[in-house]
Amino acid sequence: MAIPLFSLQLRHSIIPHLVTMGKYDGSHHCLTAATSENKASLLNILIHSPHRPEKDISYLNINQKITALLAGKAIPNDEKDILVVGTVGSVLAYNVDLNSDLFFKEVSKF
Repeated sequence: MAIPLFSLQLRHSIIPHLVTMGKYDGSHHCLTAATSENKASLLNILIHSPHRPEKDISYLNINQKITALLAGKAIPNDEKDILVVGTVGSVLAYNVDLNSDLFFKEVSKF
């Protein structure tokens, strides 16, 4: 029987399959998940950073339905992960540590 190592109460509705882990500062793991708020068509991204004492949860507002979420390396020899967000009509590469967009591209629907 599996025994959990810890439990976390986020008090948000997490969208299934839209969860990832990233080291946005290059050393600490952060839980990242798409959440649904009051409006069903608008979603937010919640970033839980337990190592930040002043604010352990931050949000990224997305004005489209999120369809994909991925954290990973994009720049060679850089320890920091970036967050890639896919929506119905766009792809966004986001630097969580610097709070800035790296890349944004609108895409056509199939």
